[in-house]
Amino acid sequence: MQLLGTTFLVVFGIFAGAWANWAIYRWAWVPRAIGPWRAPLKGAPPRRWSDRLPILGWIGLRRESALHGRGYWIRPLLLELLLPVFLVLMARHYLSGQLIPDFVRDVPERLADLQSWLRLLFAFHALLAVLLIVVTFIDFDDQTIPDAITVPGTLGSLAISALTLNARLPELRLADLGSQAVGEIMPVLSSSPADWEGTRDGVSGLGAGLLIYLMWCFALANRRWIGRHGWRKGIDYFMAGLIRHSNWRLLLAIAALGCLAICVVWARQGDAWKGLFSSLVGLAVGGATVWAVRVMAAATLQKEAMGFGDVTLMAMIGSALGWQAAMLGFFLAPLTAIAIVVVQALASGERAVAFGPYLCAGSALTVAAWDAIWNGYAAMLFGLGPILPLILIVALCLMGILLWMWRIIESRIGGY
Repeated sequence: MQLLGTTFLVVFGIFAGAWANWAIYRWAWVPRAIGPWRAPLKGAPPRRWSDRLPILGWIGLRRESALHGRGYWIRPLLLELLLPVFLVLMARHYLSGQLIPDFVRDVPERLADLQSWLRLLFAFHALLAVLLIVVTFIDFDDQTIPDAITVPGTLGSLAISALTLNARLPELRLADLGSQAVGEIMPVLSSSPADWEGTRDGVSGLGAGLLIYLMWCFALANRRWIGRHGWRKGIDYFMAGLIRHSNWRLLLAIAALGCLAICVVWARQGDAWKGLFSSLVGLAVGGATVWAVRVMAAATLQKEAMGFGDVTLMAMIGSALGWQAAMLGFFLAPLTAIAIVVVQALASGERAVAFGPYLCAGSALTVAAWDAIWNGYAAMLFGLGPILPLILIVALCLMGILLWMWRIIESRIGGY
């Protein structure tokens, strides 16, 4: 990577880190007056112009440790310091062709042909990474995931997917030409690893896309069912709850404009519709997977095991990466959580786990090792067609049985 590009990434990373720190404290469940962008707490020393400098400003803000806690400034300083390093390493990983098979990237001409695709994919994923970093620290701090991140992130992913197919992850497709098989790099679509089916271009495809989008908008609304006074009163309470908060007008506008945009893209067809439809399917599968696990866990453990923020987070990840990567990231998430959760439980006895950071980590691991995971074995697994949903349903049921058994064991142990 050239010196000019590296310099740009370093500068961008520093200011992206500063924005991330602002967002972490601004969009927390209880916003905190931490950092130079918020009004200081009463009794805080006067702010200086140097406090607004990225990285160096946090060193000066050590003087507010008495108000925010000893060493409070270390984490935001490290974030602004390490994010540029992460982005430079990430760019090298992408542009050197680590997301594609080695026999393709080892041919300079073929790797050169893919550079524009890999640059655009890196830029898209770098923006996504910054959002996931914000989500991670907010969830660690407050065990909540703000819609201020996931809603714009999802809408942005849908828009980018409609603008270019190069926002999709790459996959290796083999084509038989006579006596030899030739590998071609193609974008991962909702149909992958199978070919795109023409039915997705028809009215049924449009209907499915609109239904997914409207269900996502509805899920963001204030939904509460109170049925103790009968179903008629329940409906009245439910409808009143939908418009109780002023954001229902914004949600209605997002729904209307989004549906109009989907119809326009569908009318154009081509790559724009393939990208948008694939992003919508990713939104649906990513969100539905976590929602199904959330419902099953709540039913068997008889308590909330995952927050609805995890659902909207995985919907955003699915819309950006596709349903295949979202599912792989979801199943890798527990592996990234094991060590940290065990240490946390032993050290503090805290058993509540913020799962959002591990969804982010599992998704990041999936993309980082995309070639090994997808072209290595996952493409074959996802090629099972109708059998795959049956496997997932069986796995969900088995998980419910295991959680039920765990609840019984836990109640017996707690009784002694």
